[in-house]
Amino acid sequence: MVEGKRKPATISNRFIETVCARLADNKQIRRTLPVWGRVHIDRQLPFLCVYRRRKNESTAQHERLVTAEASYLTASANRGMHRQLAQLTGNVAKTMVDVLDSFLIIEMWVSEDGGDEEEASLYQPAFKIFTPKSKTAL
Repeated sequence: MVEGKRKPATISNRFIETVCARLADNKQIRRTLPVWGRVHIDRQLPFLCVYRRRKNESTAQHERLVTAEASYLTASANRGMHRQLAQLTGNVAKTMVDVLDSFLIIEMWVSEDGGDEEEASLYQPAFKIFTPKSKTAL
């Protein structure tokens, strides 16, 4: 490693395994993520609220969108963290599906007022609902 350069922080497989093991045992999870963020889950719940902070966003007001929930994940929106966050949320979801038969990930993004129309169209509300193919949707 070159002096003065640090290896980028990562969410390790051990970290993910620890989170999922505690969740499977219905234990509280309070863990700080590398770079910026936190995973906070009170107990086995059928949802996880996610907020990824963009580089120049103020955090306090926006972060509160999810931190009032009993199950949330806050993290950096840095592209380098995307794969690790997907792995973490995917494993949390799988753990909870094994326990509760269903799980919902709610990701929240904040759009600043006053942006141009082209930029605003990138952040229009969108919903994707995935259901198991073997069960009838209500």
